[in-house]
Amino acid sequence: MKLISEGNGEWRHFSYGALSIYKNDFNRIEFNENITQWGKEDIEIAEYIIKLGDIKIFRSLDPGIQEDNLKN
Repeated sequence: MKLISEGNGEWRHFSYGALSIYKNDFNRIEFNENITQWGKEDIEIAEYIIKLGDIKIFRSLDPGIQEDNLKN
């Protein structure tokens, strides 16, 4: 079973981008601190939130957000 799909958050083919979440909810997530570079952390967080089952994920387009100056 694919946890992440068009209906529960997928709208890019390579990542999920910015995240806004309440601190209490974030503290419930088992974040993988072994990830040291860009990539995969957003997918792991989204999959864990979906497994929790009681936090709603929704897509919100924001054309004003740009990541031009980010570096690994």
